[in-house]
Amino acid sequence: MAALLMKILIVLVGFQVSSVGVRALDLQKMISRTCNGDKYQSWDYCYDLPREIVNDLVDQTPDATLYELYITKTYYDCGLMYGHGYCYEGLSPQDCQQCMQSAKNQLWEGCNYWALGAQIQLFGCRIRYENYTFHNDG
Repeated sequence: MAALLMKILIVLVGFQVSSVGVRALDLQKMISRTCNGDKYQSWDYCYDLPREIVNDLVDQTPDATLYELYITKTYYDCGLMYGHGYCYEGLSPQDCQQCMQSAKNQLWEGCNYWALGAQIQLFGCRIRYENYTFHNDG
């Protein structure tokens, strides 16, 4: 009887572990990605601004209230860059961090980080940045 209960427990624990793995992968599955065709030139000192704002979104969104963050950033006289990061509210901070990191990686796989704007939507999170305002803080 004890052996049977142990086998049942092992099966249940194995099922939970595999379910968590599938869930994490599903949350990081891409729904859409859009890249602005206009880009900073490699010689332009502004070209680091998109990468910096996306890194800030990845780092700060998991700690933001309700996992939602709007930020603006400037770099010398490059003008403002606007960013939005969001994670599904049911996620843990660690799941949010992993999803945001995956979103960043998938964003850069499809969009050059010199693009003036881009956005990506995964099942568990999203990142958007633009060189114009796209939200209302008021």
